[in-house]
Amino acid sequence: PYCIINSREDEILNLAVFSRWPVGNVQEYYFPDSYNKMLQADIRMIGQTFRLFNVHLQTTGMNESSSMKDRLQTMHRHTIQRNRQADLLANAIAESPYPVIVCGDFNDSPISYAHRVIGKGLKDAFVESGNGFGISYNQNHFYFRIDNILLSKNLKSYRCTVDNTIKSSDHYPIWCYVAKK
Repeated sequence: PYCIINSREDEILNLAVFSRWPVGNVQEYYFPDSYNKMLQADIRMIGQTFRLFNVHLQTTGMNESSSMKDRLQTMHRHTIQRNRQADLLANAIAESPYPVIVCGDFNDSPISYAHRVIGKGLKDAFVESGNGFGISYNQNHFYFRIDNILLSKNLKSYRCTVDNTIKSSDHYPIWCYVAKK
């Protein structure tokens, strides 16, 4: 019954929160020099508040029609930009007065700087309760899990799944059940 979609006509990227529990304190944050952003929302469930971060970090930005040199330079520039975004998100997570759930498209592998910085002190739901490689990006022969769900230590994930039956995007959705420990 609770739906928050931060859509504006001029935007390329929209983020959303769908919840059966009350959602409040919704804040939208745009990363500098980018169309990428994060959506922060507090969700009140069964007498406790959790802070949800839904995020989309800088893409690799590679264009297959560009030269290899141009692609590498773009990838390098966007990696630096994504790492700065990860630092900003990590600071917001550290300042949260509530347990956190972080989900979204990191556009980077589970062994990247972005994942390590954002995930500091958190648990990776797929590592905790998923199976297999968890490949969430399905284009251009890049077989990585770049979409993530990270949880505070007092939360536990169950049945984390990458649903590769849904073909309407270049990403497969990742989902899990979450319970308090």
